[in-house]
Amino acid sequence: MCVPPQVAMAIGQAGMKVIEHENDVADYNNTVNTNYGNRINAVRARDLSISRVRLKNEQEQGVITDKKFANAIAALKNTETFKTAAGEDNIVGRSIDQALNMRIADSLRNATKLSTQSNMIDEQAKMDALEIQARLEGRLAQIVDPNPPSVEEAIIGAAAAGASGYNSTSAQTWSDFFS
Repeated sequence: MCVPPQVAMAIGQAGMKVIEHENDVADYNNTVNTNYGNRINAVRARDLSISRVRLKNEQEQGVITDKKFANAIAALKNTETFKTAAGEDNIVGRSIDQALNMRIADSLRNATKLSTQSNMIDEQAKMDALEIQARLEGRLAQIVDPNPPSVEEAIIGAAAAGASGYNSTSAQTWSDFFS
């Protein structure tokens, strides 16, 4: 059984369209998988950056806590030293009370300054985390999946290519192809 050249050409052209569609599907799947990996990596990078910001915040808060503790000890030491000195000199009265109150007020001011600094560090960490999240969202917005290849378009393309291939060899025989 011999196949006319028109039919062979039509089958060949249609087959090429089918292969082209299969390649488009493979390219689409590769792109989608790559984009998925990029999204996962972007989220991991965000998580690592936020962890780094939190660790830095904890370290800075630890330093402030140590300063608060050292200031409290120094204030207590100064107050007690002042009381001892006043007692040894047998000094009493309002001026001693005012001087003690000033030392207590200074220690409270130092504690307040450190608490304010601690709050500012917390706010900075929150703003840094928001910035990192915004960068992630921008990065994710740039990753766009392509439209999947259309099966219907491939079928119509194969049919059109087959018809075109059939019509292109209208009056030829096999011997015409090999001569």
